[in-house]
Amino acid sequence: MKFSLKRKEIKLVIEGEDGNDRNYTLREITGRDRDKFTTKLASKTKYDSSGKAIGIVDTTGLFPELLSMSLFDEKDVLVDFKVCELFPAEMQQELFEVSQRLSGLTKESETKAGND
Repeated sequence: MKFSLKRKEIKLVIEGEDGNDRNYTLREITGRDRDKFTTKLASKTKYDSSGKAIGIVDTTGLFPELLSMSLFDEKDVLVDFKVCELFPAEMQQELFEVSQRLSGLTKESETKAGND
């Protein structure tokens, strides 16, 4: 097996409110950020009496949380949480889903890793 320390990334363009396009990079999060994100997610999860997760009880801040760990501006600086939380909902949703895939945070990723 061969591994790489280079994180996966996708280049993208976001049109600003002023109509000007800006370049961004959505990048795979680090292991430390994955742990922070999954801990936050677990704290918002409801469990049944046997300890099995049965749903999220509060999604407040989850999307901008992940984006603020994975979205870099044209100067290669992480985009602040407060900026990410003001993104339009549809854009936030799409970027969140791509970031999840890049960072191995989807059900498919868990299954692929043998953690289902």
